[in-house]
Amino acid sequence: MNVTTMKTIRSLNHSRGMPVRVFGLATACWLAGTMWAGGTVTGTLQVSGTKLRATGDKPDNIVVVYVEKKGSHEYPPPPKKHAVMDQKALVFIPHVLAVQKGTTVDFLNSDEVEHNVFCVDDCCQVLEPGQKKTTYLDLGNWGKGEVRSHTFNIPGEAVLLCKLHPDMEAHLYVLETPWFTTVKVDPKTQTAKFTIKDVPAGDYVLKTWNKRCVSEPREISVKDGQTTEVQVTLTKKSRRRR
Repeated sequence: MNVTTMKTIRSLNHSRGMPVRVFGLATACWLAGTMWAGGTVTGTLQVSGTKLRATGDKPDNIVVVYVEKKGSHEYPPPPKKHAVMDQKALVFIPHVLAVQKGTTVDFLNSDEVEHNVFCVDDCCQVLEPGQKKTTYLDLGNWGKGEVRSHTFNIPGEAVLLCKLHPDMEAHLYVLETPWFTTVKVDPKTQTAKFTIKDVPAGDYVLKTWNKRCVSEPREISVKDGQTTEVQVTLTKKSRRRR
């Protein structure tokens, strides 16, 4: 037990008028359950053999870092809070959005002109009961201040487009796991630091997603109250890999 924990225990005991030897064990157990619920995965991304850029409205320096359970696909339910993607100045904001499977995304329109959102990727399939033909996401056209929503229930990568403005493009990455983060690679150093908190203890595989680069999956172990550090190298995708 570290000094900080002991001081916290003494403070709690003193405030209750109880001696340390009487209340200390119970307090220590409570603190252990509160302070050490899950671990942290942190590390550095390093781009090698190519350069990622942050210029323009379609930057390629955004990386999704996530951990998946090893040998299991059971995860907590998705958040009830909706994710948000805006359309402003004829640009999707953010350009890359990562969500857990089952998350609802609200698509906004902050422009004076109408917008549309459609997608023809597998994770944008619209599954209706009794439906014989596969259809894909198309939210139609809507004006400023309106919102169109869709719940993404199929994992994978989606390229989101606007039928009214062909130059607009965004990327949505739908994950099984709730333990992920999105970071931006520094164009000068070609590095980025990442942190994923509150990961339950266990064995995982750390993976990344980027428009142009890929990394080798890394097996890691997470322990309660501890930090697992990982160094990840990103290299350019081959043409056969998306």
